[in-house]
Amino acid sequence: MRVFDPTGTPAQAFFRGFLSGFSSPAMLFSYYGDASRRLNENPLITARKISVKEALSGDVRRIGDDLRTVMRKYAADNNLS
Repeated sequence: MRVFDPTGTPAQAFFRGFLSGFSSPAMLFSYYGDASRRLNENPLITARKISVKEALSGDVRRIGDDLRTVMRKYAADNNLS
């Protein structure tokens, strides 16, 4: 990136400075380690292609199972069965 561009218009200079101002916090708090090593640590995740209805019904079923498990555990711990 050039600091000074004599061929640009004032609008381009303003826009470039505006974007640089936005990126400065990211540059300040970012990590500059070996990116290739970090990319290989995370496996790729592929999402199944299911409908919204199927996804929501599965979520509601799992939430219900979790609530039933918690209620059973609470009842067993407090001698409510």
